[in-house]
Amino acid sequence: MLYNDSAFDCFCITESWLHDEISNGLLDPKSMYTLIRCDRTISRGGGVCIFVRNEFKIHSVELASVPIGIDVVCFDLLESNVPYRFFVVYRPPTSCAGRLTDVSPAECMKQLTACLELNVNGQGPTVIMGDFNCPDIDWDSLCSGSDQCSRQLFNFVTFNGFVQCVTKPTRAANFLDLVFSNDPLIVSSTHNSPPFGTSDHDSVAVDIVFSTKSAAAGKINSEPSKKYLWDKCDYASMSAFLACYDWNTVFMYTLTADS
Repeated sequence: MLYNDSAFDCFCITESWLHDEISNGLLDPKSMYTLIRCDRTISRGGGVCIFVRNEFKIHSVELASVPIGIDVVCFDLLESNVPYRFFVVYRPPTSCAGRLTDVSPAECMKQLTACLELNVNGQGPTVIMGDFNCPDIDWDSLCSGSDQCSRQLFNFVTFNGFVQCVTKPTRAANFLDLVFSNDPLIVSSTHNSPPFGTSDHDSVAVDIVFSTKSAAAGKINSEPSKKYLWDKCDYASMSAFLACYDWNTVFMYTLTADS
């Protein structure tokens, strides 16, 4: 997949099972990718890693307040006029989380969402991907079940303006592998693919749209820029219009901040 399928520029892997005896050279002997890893050191299994083609300029982000027992890596894509931040997360299922740390699974999820919220990109879009092991959420109807971990994740997503982009279950009937974006327009499509290797989860292919710095610069040079004259606005008329608007009808069909 790394060397024969040119359709992918980045591979984000959960449950990598990597450890310090497996070098980056063994994973990418042709040195065509930049690797970012978070190996599971306190138990067997787990781990996340990212392969990004060398032609893309990226910066690995050191995250603050990552909870014990959760595997997270993060990088900024620096190709556009604003950085795009990507997280890859593996949260073990409840039974594993209890063995890895004395903290309860719900508290561990709370710490994870606090970590993500603390490190969300302040200059551009953020995309969060991974296996969260939270099947108790109906993303179509935006309803969370009684499971505390699912509620913590659901509250983080909705309160921070993220949209869940995976449209089909990834393991049996469960949505375990998820893609969140706080700018839905940059995710042009997602689709499930067959499992990789011996995994029992579907792979998820994600298309991300961005403009390069050179393209953005060329657009600025060739087209006039738009400037809003806020001091000339008729705020009284705007307020009167909004006060009479039928907001109940709007909120009946739009359930997220972006929509």
